[in-house]
Amino acid sequence: MPLSALDRLSKMNIQYPMIMMEFSSEEGEIILSNWMMENLKLEKGENVVIKNVSLPNGTFAKLQPHKKDLIELSNPKVVLEKRLSGFSCLTVGDTILIMYGGNLFWIDVLETKQL
Repeated sequence: MPLSALDRLSKMNIQYPMIMMEFSSEEGEIILSNWMMENLKLEKGENVVIKNVSLPNGTFAKLQPHKKDLIELSNPKVVLEKRLSGFSCLTVGDTILIMYGGNLFWIDVLETKQL
């Protein structure tokens, strides 16, 4: 996002975590990672509207790995808790990617519950 966005956001009552990594793009532009563009089904150069929203905290997520390799780890619960803490939200229907031990694990989000 551009530096002007940081100025505006700093004056707002933002609840963290935020997804933004840096504020170095040109004015009127935002740079998204490839995985985020794929999840949002965006093409390069496509216009987007960015909004600040407050989401309720989650209490439960039902996940389904694409392969059984994930559940065969020595402690998959700890791996998931650690890796999922990097996500600011999970949405039913999304497929997420986590990395652990040099392996990639694709996981479907089947169900979520909130406070």
